Amino acid sequence: MTLDFFKDGHAHMVADIRMLEDAERGEPHARVYTWSDTWVTLGRNQKPEDALRDLSVNHIVRPTGGAAVLHGHDITVSLARP
Repeated sequence: MTLDFFKDGHAHMVADIRMLEDAERGEPHARVYTWSDTWVTLGRNQKPEDALRDLSVNHIVRPTGGAAVLHGHDITVSLARP
């Protein structure tokens, strides 16, 4: 398990994508992390222009589905397994 604190959305999604790739090769991973600032993660099928409308907020698309999630006040857990 990895503990990652106070990184931005781009760094977190890169780490999550690496975890997913490792899981596809048979290696399970878990991460617990916090955010450097307020971020919105969007599901891979969401379009920022639709989900965020006129909001000016840091955002990144997750490699998984689902709806928009507001981060920055939370502790996030990410799991990937084969």
